[in-house]
Amino acid sequence: MDTQTARVHNYQGSIAISIFTATLFLISSLSMALPAYHPAQLIVASSLLRGRLDLGTAIEFIDGGGYNHVSRFNQDTLHFDLAWYKERVYSPNGPLPALLIVPLIPIIEHFGLWYAANSGFFILFNIVNFFLLVRLGSIFVKLNTALWMSFAFIFGSSYIGVTCFGMGSYLNHILATTLIVAALLEYYMRRRYWMIGLLMGLTFAARIPASLGILFFIMTTTHDTFVVDALKVRWNGLKLFLKRMSALLTPFFALITLHAVYNYLRFDSIFEVGYRYQVGVPMGYPLTTVYGLWHLIYVPQNLYLLFLKMPNLVQSASGLLTFPYLVPDNDGMSIFLTTPFLFLLLFVRKKGMTTVAFAMTSLAIFIALMLLFSPGNRQYGYRFSIDFLVYLWMMIVIGLSRNDFQLSQPMKWLIAISALVNLYFVAVTSTLGYQIFL
Repeated sequence: MDTQTARVHNYQGSIAISIFTATLFLISSLSMALPAYHPAQLIVASSLLRGRLDLGTAIEFIDGGGYNHVSRFNQDTLHFDLAWYKERVYSPNGPLPALLIVPLIPIIEHFGLWYAANSGFFILFNIVNFFLLVRLGSIFVKLNTALWMSFAFIFGSSYIGVTCFGMGSYLNHILATTLIVAALLEYYMRRRYWMIGLLMGLTFAARIPASLGILFFIMTTTHDTFVVDALKVRWNGLKLFLKRMSALLTPFFALITLHAVYNYLRFDSIFEVGYRYQVGVPMGYPLTTVYGLWHLIYVPQNLYLLFLKMPNLVQSASGLLTFPYLVPDNDGMSIFLTTPFLFLLLFVRKKGMTTVAFAMTSLAIFIALMLLFSPGNRQYGYRFSIDFLVYLWMMIVIGLSRNDFQLSQPMKWLIAISALVNLYFVAVTSTLGYQIFL
């Protein structure tokens, strides 16, 4: 194949993947218009606008009145994201999405755009994430390859579930992804350490486990200072290291401190986010009162759901398989089924410092998630895997840039087919949502 023909094929491939992506975003926007997927973060934002950290008293909520606009929404779609403490109702989810939405609440309330605005925020940040991933990937590989890899991340993984189901806590996953990718772009482009620390601190306010990504920047900053820049700085290495590390960690810990104050004002503890007081949760969650939020006892269940859980069969009363034949399990599904592009990690051969840092960061987040009391629930796939997915994705992109392997046609077919399988399961879940998902 000559150079001109290759360019034409790359161009056509880029156009095709962009059109396909736009189509799937349209499908996801229609899915998120369903009122079953509650705009919890908008409700929290509405309360914050009025100077309230709670959503009302427990009595008000039980009576259906609630503070502010809680009464407009079905209790059954809200209880999974509520914590009751001292007769008041709170959200245990990170506050960052709600804080960003606060300025728009007067408009949303005036025109009654609760569900439309909720869908709009999801669509906006999903589009932002796609193009941020393309920009990040194009630093290392050609645009066509970056488009394919970005498509794989959004639609060939559990991320498609948070894309298509606009439930309250899902916006935290999407926003955390935005911040992590933005921090990586900052590292590879301008490398302002205070900005990286700020972005990762904001990640903490969205998804606490995802903020462990700060470890990557700590490791690479250490390596950059004492190895890469060693000849330049000579005897000033320690001074430069302390300068960079203070710029990185000061905004990060400042935002953690603000989050601790937020916790204390609500639950009289800087460490409590509300999950100990969560209501309406499945049997087994009361174990948190005995074992806490992190414990080895939770590891077997989380490992099973992440690696081994398969879809459920749909059978008639007589035992015959009936349409849609297979449905995703509410508790989660194997990452090998939802995110098969991760098999490309097997081809990453050259183990540079950056690759090791990404692997170690992913491992740290993985361990934290395996110890966590909750596997996620009400999800497609194992959505908590999104917390470390960016770093594994970067390992593959860097492997491609170093010519460890090429993104061949069979690999592209794998990505496309996995996206279609995920889309099928998402469509099934949307159609039969009240039977499967709620």
